[in-house]
Amino acid sequence: MIIVDQGDKEMDAAIARGKLTLPNFDSALLSRNSNYTGFAIKVRFAYGENNGEHIWLNEIQKVNEEYVGLVNNEPEYVTDLKLRDTIQINKQDISDWMYFDDDILKGGFTIKLFRARMTPKERAEFDSGANYKFEK
Repeated sequence: MIIVDQGDKEMDAAIARGKLTLPNFDSALLSRNSNYTGFAIKVRFAYGENNGEHIWLNEIQKVNEEYVGLVNNEPEYVTDLKLRDTIQINKQDISDWMYFDDDILKGGFTIKLFRARMTPKERAEFDSGANYKFEK
């Protein structure tokens, strides 16, 4: 889990880019292209007065213009969710999306920002543990 301060302009821009490019995710998801795998959407879940926890959901399906997915990590602060819960995704709460084209990450704007903020050593360790590659 990575804590991000409210008002982080770079993170706000990464989230805005994810929202703006969501049609790209839809096109890939609906294409049924066998090279495309690992579809996931990151969703902000509110807790407390002004807090939010961003959680990845996988096994994404689009049903009647709505997304449905499985909670892919154990929430830290949101108490009414648990790992593997199936939920309907409120489109306004989407903060990022991703999928793999073969082994190349598509989308994942918040992941790319976190990676860019790493030291070269941290980035090398992260990359060696990832099951995917980043576009050049």
